Amino acid sequence: ISILNNKYNCKLKLFEGADLVPDQSKRIYTTNFVSKNTRYIYVDANCAIVDGTANESVNLFFKYFDSENSLINQNKHPLNVDVSWGNFGYTSGWGYAKKSTWEPGEYKIQFFINDEKLDEKNFTIK
Repeated sequence: ISILNNKYNCKLKLFEGADLVPDQSKRIYTTNFVSKNTRYIYVDANCAIVDGTANESVNLFFKYFDSENSLINQNKHPLNVDVSWGNFGYTSGWGYAKKSTWEPGEYKIQFFINDEKLDEKNFTIK
């Protein structure tokens, strides 16, 4: 029995940071970023296992799109989900080591487990 098919309740939160993921206590969640200060845009995906009876190996996908809705990056992360967890979180990011590399505009990140889109979040670079 699969635990997919909308049996996760996932929500995304975004934050900015350097090439190493900042500690949770240092994360400032927002959807508005200033180009001159922005390096990597990170995503915390927090998921609740709403219904599931079997452990499952899945692929997490984080897809970044520019203002023209063109895919500019995709991160794939395999994960073994244990239903006894009740919920799980995963952090992924993409960007640049140097500040001021992001072009101003509207972007979005979509989050998928296997081929199922579970959430999306728009963000702005000013």
